[in-house]
Amino acid sequence: MAASGAERAFRVPHLPQMSDLPSDVDLLWRGVADSSPRATGYVLHRQRDLSAPVRVGPFVGAPELTSHAEGDFVTLGDTLRWRFLPGADRPAVEPPEVLLARLLQSGFPVWSFTLPSGATELTLPPIPPTSPLTGVLPGQFELQLEAITSYGRFDYQDHTLLDLLEPRAYTVHRVTLGFR
Repeated sequence: MAASGAERAFRVPHLPQMSDLPSDVDLLWRGVADSSPRATGYVLHRQRDLSAPVRVGPFVGAPELTSHAEGDFVTLGDTLRWRFLPGADRPAVEPPEVLLARLLQSGFPVWSFTLPSGATELTLPPIPPTSPLTGVLPGQFELQLEAITSYGRFDYQDHTLLDLLEPRAYTVHRVTLGFR
């Protein structure tokens, strides 16, 4: 099933008869929103009871890089800054619980930084360009900002990477930059 459009509510016809399915089966509802040319938001919701309204959302705020434009060059010690775009209902979006800043080169992750809620900047630490496996080499790389909310159990002070694998909602913003 898929539905799209500017409306915030719609009816989905021909849903399965849940009483015919095992009791441990839920429907997984997914929402996708493109909030800028380089940002896409996702939200997940599980619900079995189809007699109640299904609320898919809210989305997590989409980060947008403000300190550099597409194609700009950065060097070690530069500070990357971003803001969070408001929602369509101004601001009917959630603040992220955590933000992942990833640097990818040739499609492969080079470095990843996990930042707490409210963070809006990252100063690039020494990232040694000693080999393709240990640092960013001169040339293009992709900055990927992932704003994430969980199911209310994420603890920034005490988390593992596994805690980041089951988001309730997340938004991904990508921009291509150069490194020298």
